[in-house]
Amino acid sequence: MRKVVGFLVAVLLILLGTSSAGAQTQLGSVRGTIKDPQGNSVPDAKVTLKNAATNAQQETATNSEGIYVLANVVPGEYELSIKKEGFRTTAAKIVVEIAQTVGLNFTLELGKVSETVTVSESALVINTYSAELGKEITSSDLENLPLLTRNPYALAALTAGAADTGQVTGDTRGLGLAINGQRAASTNFMLDGAENNDTFVAGVGQTVPLDSVQEFKIQSSSTTAEYGRNAVQVNVSTKSGTNNLHGSAYEYYRGAALSTANFDDNAKGIPKAGFVRNQFGGSLGGAIKKDKIFYYGSLEPIRVRSTATTQFFVPTTNWMNAASSTAQGFVNAFGGVPVSNCADQAITAQDVVETIEGGGTGSYAGSPLLDQSGTPIPAATQLFCRDTLRQPTDSGGGLPQNTWLATGRVDFNISKDTTFFARYAFDKETDFPGTVSFSPYPGFTTGQNTKNQNVTATLTHSFGTSLYSEFRLTYNRVNTLQPLSTAPSTTPCWQYDLYNNTGAFGGNLIIFPGYSPSVCSFAGIPFGGPQNIYQGHNGWTFTHGKHTFKWGGGYLHLRDNRTFGAYEGAYFDSFSMQDMLNGQVDLTLAAIDPRGHVPGDRYCIGPNPCPITLNGNPATVPVDGHA
Repeated sequence: MRKVVGFLVAVLLILLGTSSAGAQTQLGSVRGTIKDPQGNSVPDAKVTLKNAATNAQQETATNSEGIYVLANVVPGEYELSIKKEGFRTTAAKIVVEIAQTVGLNFTLELGKVSETVTVSESALVINTYSAELGKEITSSDLENLPLLTRNPYALAALTAGAADTGQVTGDTRGLGLAINGQRAASTNFMLDGAENNDTFVAGVGQTVPLDSVQEFKIQSSSTTAEYGRNAVQVNVSTKSGTNNLHGSAYEYYRGAALSTANFDDNAKGIPKAGFVRNQFGGSLGGAIKKDKIFYYGSLEPIRVRSTATTQFFVPTTNWMNAASSTAQGFVNAFGGVPVSNCADQAITAQDVVETIEGGGTGSYAGSPLLDQSGTPIPAATQLFCRDTLRQPTDSGGGLPQNTWLATGRVDFNISKDTTFFARYAFDKETDFPGTVSFSPYPGFTTGQNTKNQNVTATLTHSFGTSLYSEFRLTYNRVNTLQPLSTAPSTTPCWQYDLYNNTGAFGGNLIIFPGYSPSVCSFAGIPFGGPQNIYQGHNGWTFTHGKHTFKWGGGYLHLRDNRTFGAYEGAYFDSFSMQDMLNGQVDLTLAAIDPRGHVPGDRYCIGPNPCPITLNGNPATVPVDGHA
């Protein structure tokens, strides 16, 4: 054992020398001062902390100043006892919360050590060692507070000073909350002491079932240096097994049959959106070897079926007959004109010029739309009609999806000085086609696939009564993919510039073929790829006299291999309907792979390679422009 500990110390010292992040933790500590009835310090008093669920014990002794410190304390309920010859044994039941320093000072009574004095909780003084501000979400809160989607992070909104930016400004990054004046994206998520971030969206990386969460804490201000990174920490600790076999089984159902139609559906006279959400699962924990080795696991599938009515304006055969062969060919390449209902709502040539393009009443006579022969299109010609579809979307129960959440954890009390635990978490979510890109044209409807994994291992050790260490290794993989459908990636998203200026006609968008047609001017697919994070953290606690010293470090290696598909297929914009009819593109936004080139490099077009200059150096580029 000494060789193992010595090797770990050597590794940790090397880690300290190359650290780039704080030695953050989810573990707590208990400390205080022991005195006799005359107020004198009591040295060498034996202090024992016993976990009520696992019987795991930590022991220390008071120093010459009567001070004791117990570090690396797992959140939970404990029995604390102080023994010293010539004094009665003092005992207290305490609760240590996640990342909490509990301050407990005692005055021993004269008597036999076999006699016990129990101190009531009301007499205890807690949290006198830190100026940290935060909100603790306890196991009782997680079990009893209502959670619509059983997402434990939703309870972060209970933190003092939390503002819902998702509702106010539309900023849903992080948790969609601005906590203590910080930006919504300025939140660091932690899972069992290690970073748990999806860096692209500044959100939670690994999701775990609610039943697997022991508790969590929102540390909103004045955190100690060990946390670093952002001012706001959301620190989550998972459950471990105990000596007693315990578990759970549940099914949560929500459905449109038990809800009313929303205001928008009623206003438009369309059918009520339908959804069914089933969230079910269970957990099981216990002891592999009593007082020594424990296990805990949880599984939670989520099944959501949800649709809502979505309406678009699509071109009619009248529009196609008036359009150029270029415009006709583009629409016909993707299934032609979608089925629509002109009796429901139609936009005429006159409506386009006078209302959508702002020409004003009577302006069509002087500035009519022209067909390809140059003939004015009759004012009453129906160019666009409403297409009503059922879209897979969030109608109150979440996006339509098949999701699996799972965790597994093993804890090992190696000795009274050394503990170890390892935990694995997994989640896989398949969002149905139509949740990312939805179009009335075939080949452009897509969904999203997510597969995340997180594994961590933590070793703690006490070197006597004054030196404690904590060592953690973590690997986190976040992988979100928004793939293409059957339409090729080279398909441009060609749209009418005033596609959304349709308030007078119900506000439905005028849509032409393309991926994500309502947002392709600034976003696109395919998107995604893996984010791999490798972490190592180490922290030390040392007491000497009246002073406590903490130091540590960490190493984090991030490899983000995601790609962003905006403008990969190009965005084409026609400023007027006449330009759309003519097949004329007025604005093009396209992304290219420069293959190592920079603006200013000359490209040669022709059957043979030609000499050019790249950044002042002679080079040869083949016909396809690739170096």
